[in-house]
Amino acid sequence: MFKSFFSRAAAVAAPLVLLIGEAHASLPTGVTDAVTAGGVDGASLMGALASTGAGLYIVWKILKKAGIML
Repeated sequence: MFKSFFSRAAAVAAPLVLLIGEAHASLPTGVTDAVTAGGVDGASLMGALASTGAGLYIVWKILKKAGIML
C-alpha cells in the first residue's frame, strides 16, 4: 500500500518540480535579485530578533536570581 502511494506521489511531484524550476528561470533578473535580497534581509531580521530574545532572557534570569523580579 505505502509503496504504491509513494510511487504515485513521486509521479505527481516530479512534473511539479520541473514546472516550478521553469517558472523561476523565466523571472526577470530584477525580480530574482529582489527575492534574494529579501531573503538576506529576513535572515538578518531573524538573527536580530533571536539575539534580542536571548539578551532579554539573560537579563531576566539575572534579575530573578538577584530577587528583584519574581
